[in-house]
Amino acid sequence: MDSPRPWKLICSALLAACLAAQSSQPVPRPDIPAEARVQIDRRTAERVREGELDHLVFYLLQSRRFTPQPPIEPALSAREFVESGKLPPAVGRRIGDLRRALDRPQTDERLSYFQALAGAADIAAEYARSMRSLFEKEFGAPAAASKDAHLAGWYQRRGHSTDTSPEANVAVTAGLEVLGSLDPAAALDRVLIVGPGLDLAPRTGFRDEPARSYQPQAVRETLVRLRLSASPQIHCVDINERVVRHLKQNLISAGKMNILTERYEPSPQYDLVVATNVLLYFDQPDVRLALSNIHYLMKEGGYFIHNDLRGEAEALSRELGMPPLQARTVRLTEAGLLDALVILRKAPRAITK
Repeated sequence: MDSPRPWKLICSALLAACLAAQSSQPVPRPDIPAEARVQIDRRTAERVREGELDHLVFYLLQSRRFTPQPPIEPALSAREFVESGKLPPAVGRRIGDLRRALDRPQTDERLSYFQALAGAADIAAEYARSMRSLFEKEFGAPAAASKDAHLAGWYQRRGHSTDTSPEANVAVTAGLEVLGSLDPAAALDRVLIVGPGLDLAPRTGFRDEPARSYQPQAVRETLVRLRLSASPQIHCVDINERVVRHLKQNLISAGKMNILTERYEPSPQYDLVVATNVLLYFDQPDVRLALSNIHYLMKEGGYFIHNDLRGEAEALSRELGMPPLQARTVRLTEAGLLDALVILRKAPRAITK
């Protein structure tokens, strides 16, 4: 697909900014007691920091920018570390090279960020923590029958990651294509993306290139291609200030918001909400909070695309009046990488005489 011309991107960004101007400051949800909100926000901040330190470890293992050492695949490193109980020598050499790099003034985007992040962190200790967690995910499932439950529990305990890649948009694109066939007259002009992601240092597929957030542009291009919107007004929210800052620097309307404890008032009434790899991080009470917030921000008849196939997510969405229209597994790559796709619709309010 040809990239849109710069003036089109600027116009789209300006339109999105106009939308966001009406809802630039999130406010606390009135249905959550102040003490509970503080606890949730504190837990969220802790998980954001842990996720950032995971990115530091994945950068340590994979980047060629600061070392001549060959990259190390994180899952294999996790197995070597856990099974041996010792820091692998190759990892030790990379830690030494990274520490020396972080002691020097940096202009590189990632190294500059990690320079500040690593100042108060023990890199070797964070490597050990991250590798134990990754080993649990990749090799710790007790049996095939319980693998889904094992992974669900792991995601709910891990730090909040901003991992993303172009392949992550395959399911969303497929969802919009299905939505277009179900409702070809849909006008999805006002769009909210929750947790759009940024490939600062993903666990797989890392590239020493400028960090990118793929989802906002991919959603915009797909909506225009399918004629579901002539000029989508896209606004993004994320709990990670780094992601929000990157989006704004690239003329994408964005704001920091915790989808569990905050909302925009008055509700912007979005035609479409996209939240992939977001609900997966929440246990049932948090899923309820997130879904109720998303439901509040949507217009009647609006659509919601996510990728959580858990039964509790479906049950809670039905309770809120957002029954699923589609739920399926989507193949992302020829190698067999899979993702989920769920399409919900906020039921229009019944008209009574």
